[in-house]
Amino acid sequence: LLELADKEAKATIEAFEKKAERERYLEQRKLERQAHPSLSTADSLADILELDILPRLSTEDIYDWGGHNFKKHGKKLVGFCPQHGGSSGTAFQVNPADNSWYCHGCQEGGHAVQYRHFANGGHGTPKGKDFIEIVEELADDAGVTLPEWQPPQQKQQNKTIPKLEWWQKCGLPREANNLAKFVRWRFGKIAWRFFKRTGELPANPQLNKNPDEQKLATQIIAEHTTAITLWTPLLKLGTPYINYTGPGSIPTYSEYQKLLETENWLIKEPNIKFDLRVWGDTPAREAYAKGWNLILDKHGCGEGKSHVYGALRADKLEGIERTVFAATNHRNPTVESVEHRKDLIAKHNGLTYDNTKHTPLGNPYQTATPKGQTPDIKPPCVEHKLFNTAYELQLNAFSGKGSKVCKTCPLLASGCDYLEERRNTLGTEKVKDEDDNVIGEVLNYPDIRADLNGLNKFDVPTALIIDEIDQTLESSKPVHITKDAIARGNMKLASLENQKLAKVLQEICQEIYALIDNYEPANKHGSDHFQVMEKLASLSIPKNEWLSSEKKYQQYLTYIAKDKFNCLIEKIYGPEIVDHKIDLWGEPEYTYKANHDPITREITTVEEKPTGEILPTIPSLDNLIAECQKLLKTNFDEIIDSGMTPGEKTEALELNHTLDFLSPILKAINGYRKVSLSLNKNCLTITKPWYRHQDIIKSAAVVTFLDTTQDVADLRRNLNLDKDEPILVFSSPEKDHSNLTLKFITDFGHASNQRRSGSQYTETERIAAFINQIVENHKSEKIGLIDYKAHAYSHKLPDNIVKVGHWGNDSRGSNQFLDCTTMIAIGDYTENLGALAAKWQCMTGQIVTPSKLTGDYGRHVKRRRIADLEQVIGRPRATNRPDEQIVIYLPGKWTSDEISAIASRLPGVNIEQVATYDVCPKAAQKGEQVNRKIIDTMWELAKVGQNFTQEKVAQIVGLSRSRVSQVCLDLLPTSFVRFKKMLVLLWNTLNRTNNPKKALSELPEEIRWFVSEWLPDFPYFVQQGETLEEMAENIEIVVKTYGQYILEYVSVDTIIDLIKLFMAPMPISFWEELRTQVEPIPILIEN
Repeated sequence: LLELADKEAKATIEAFEKKAERERYLEQRKLERQAHPSLSTADSLADILELDILPRLSTEDIYDWGGHNFKKHGKKLVGFCPQHGGSSGTAFQVNPADNSWYCHGCQEGGHAVQYRHFANGGHGTPKGKDFIEIVEELADDAGVTLPEWQPPQQKQQNKTIPKLEWWQKCGLPREANNLAKFVRWRFGKIAWRFFKRTGELPANPQLNKNPDEQKLATQIIAEHTTAITLWTPLLKLGTPYINYTGPGSIPTYSEYQKLLETENWLIKEPNIKFDLRVWGDTPAREAYAKGWNLILDKHGCGEGKSHVYGALRADKLEGIERTVFAATNHRNPTVESVEHRKDLIAKHNGLTYDNTKHTPLGNPYQTATPKGQTPDIKPPCVEHKLFNTAYELQLNAFSGKGSKVCKTCPLLASGCDYLEERRNTLGTEKVKDEDDNVIGEVLNYPDIRADLNGLNKFDVPTALIIDEIDQTLESSKPVHITKDAIARGNMKLASLENQKLAKVLQEICQEIYALIDNYEPANKHGSDHFQVMEKLASLSIPKNEWLSSEKKYQQYLTYIAKDKFNCLIEKIYGPEIVDHKIDLWGEPEYTYKANHDPITREITTVEEKPTGEILPTIPSLDNLIAECQKLLKTNFDEIIDSGMTPGEKTEALELNHTLDFLSPILKAINGYRKVSLSLNKNCLTITKPWYRHQDIIKSAAVVTFLDTTQDVADLRRNLNLDKDEPILVFSSPEKDHSNLTLKFITDFGHASNQRRSGSQYTETERIAAFINQIVENHKSEKIGLIDYKAHAYSHKLPDNIVKVGHWGNDSRGSNQFLDCTTMIAIGDYTENLGALAAKWQCMTGQIVTPSKLTGDYGRHVKRRRIADLEQVIGRPRATNRPDEQIVIYLPGKWTSDEISAIASRLPGVNIEQVATYDVCPKAAQKGEQVNRKIIDTMWELAKVGQNFTQEKVAQIVGLSRSRVSQVCLDLLPTSFVRFKKMLVLLWNTLNRTNNPKKALSELPEEIRWFVSEWLPDFPYFVQQGETLEEMAENIEIVVKTYGQYILEYVSVDTIIDLIKLFMAPMPISFWEELRTQVEPIPILIEN
């Protein structure tokens, strides 16, 4: 005990010494600041924070969340918590003396930095990028300008070293890495051809390890390096990965962390690379055994992910009793191994056989039966419409003996086929010994396939495999609130005993009703969250300098809206607050004492002591939220009974259900960020987090996600995981895509879902012309077509378009294009931005403008666009067909960044950016068609030697003279006259024999320089900034001064290059044709 007490005393003394040392350090820095008032004396961001930022901020500045609603309790401030909210408004406590805080509900506390991190949904002390962002935010609030910040290295790493040492440690590895990248890029295709011819790759080049040569190289370097430089460790870019070479290649998570201790990688996600066709499920089984319970398999399209994991059975995995393959198309599996699994029956409205598509075992596809047709497979549950309606309304309706819906069904007593089938699939069989004693149970079907919606939390150790996570997982759900739903809620409130509460809630209902009734569209997509909050706050102001950021503007709107609704509550309750006979809301009063860590100053414990006093008060917004959640519920017992038919039950639910729309709206007003509001005609949409799928996934022992294009950070957000939660990534070594050609037609336009028709220049007609031209160009090939769902199946298609699908469905996870050598994907597909923004807000708490693609949200949307593009490119499975040439046409406004991303992900792919007019003139936009017609007309007239004018060109192309002139001005920075003159001059020169009477050497020196040096070097002058106008003017001056004959000395190649310069808009194919048509220039030799 004495020894323990001695250790405790020493630890306490050390803690106080560290605290005193930190205080002395800060005091010294303050004195230096007084002498030199700048930030230059700060050694770290922490110093700048404590010395320059926090002293300028008041308690109100730091604790800026609009929902606290602080009240004074002694010397402390208490209010609502930005994370858990609370009902009393006393859980969150701030001590103004040192600006520390603590939340009793969340059991967290700290100071300004921890608070801002906590208010943004974080926990503990932020680090790295998060810490820097919060310091920048606090500096902005304090009006402090931060210097260009470079994080300091540890003191033991900073040293002055000779340049030789720097070269050996940094320069040489960096240059070697750059050289390796160049060689790989330059000779990659050659190596691949060698592999295809010989069956093996050339040996990898090795660094020379001869010690004598290394010594000599070191000596040579030392002789030429005497400078001094500062050495810092290199930050390694890219992604570290481990090549799987057999069992034992996969480390545990702790082993992987140790591997990275000596490496300064920017990205630290664990990645295992291997050929899935070679190793099959062996790496997955090893990873499960090593404790990895979350795996993302990103092997490429067509490499066999579904086949391998479909064949992964429970008897192969130790400690696993069941495997489940979850996919939205579980009824129509794409591989045989998945189809062999038992299909878990799911509710549906009737299915029809589609005999044009078949599963690997030859069964016809089962598709939803269109309205008005008789299904081939009847609905398995007679109450399916009632369940669907309840699901859409987010009402808690489930199947089984305890279900209120099933209790009213006459089939429950006699035996429901649907429930019996599910029990049989998910049930067990008892195992008995010779004496008929039960000695165990085995699952009837240990390996099944299912829709994620048809599953419940697992009650046995399960390996869950999820195919195409973006199609399968729902992390948020919208509910649509109409004026009828508000009217039903209002009627329910009218029956409350507490009339004061009822009146408050009814007043709020009227505000929401008026919001929908008086809706005026801000744009064709409706009003987003910001605009709805403006209407709720009865405020619309321009974003001034103070409200420049969306975050500040949202905080301001929340403050105004909250104040407005608090005034509404006070208006109804206020007059009676002094009447002791009125039974008001009661809140207990507490006193608090916080204990701080002596070094970090973070709150360690809080002593809470009730005073015994009850403070009468009016209800807060949190109180109203809690009451709405209790009162606004749908009671199935009051709506349906066993005497109703299934149709009557559904109708009764539609007419009499009650939605709790008030509590999420009040949460948004109160500052809760994970509720998104949007407004359209006659409907308010509320999008909330939905955790059912996440709970199912978290109940599995191990989970594997199959998705080529899924981002690890996005997956964590979808699953509501901590950002440091380990996810093991499987990926494939680089595959050759040299047989794949992508033709991006970026000037086509977006070709979006909203299309006009009625003219040859509208998108509908242009797309039809484009498709017909591709069909004409590839008559003997099988062609696949992807378009938006609203248009994909309405095209009049030729016979060789054998497969048709739509974006978001057939563009990913589909095998129907395996025999297509040509594909057309219409439009640069982007998911609904309003839905994406709402989902993003529910996942992250960040409120964004849907169409403003900046920050993390913008990068998220761009990742999804690239993912959809990569998925559609993978449909023909080019890597599985190396002997076939595959072409994909991509008309749409794809950006250069997106095209570059695809090029980096598909090694060897041939990418062409083609003008629409060059593929199909009728598919080009109107302006482009007009420009090309003018150019073609002028060129044809020049070739036959005709004198042409603006009037003549305008007459031929059917435009006005002024329009022709304007087009020429748009095409080139020169007038029509100069354009025509230069064109005719160059063409005439090109058509001459070019047989000068005098040799080039006999020309005057200045003319010889002009002909032999200046004209051939014109690209250099253009690169240096000289305009085409200046080029033409210089040529005209020389020709006018010395005569047109001097152009006859210019080489044909230079003449053609000049024509190309002045005719830049002409298609590339034209110039290729031009070079083949020009006759060689004869050279006469005198005898």
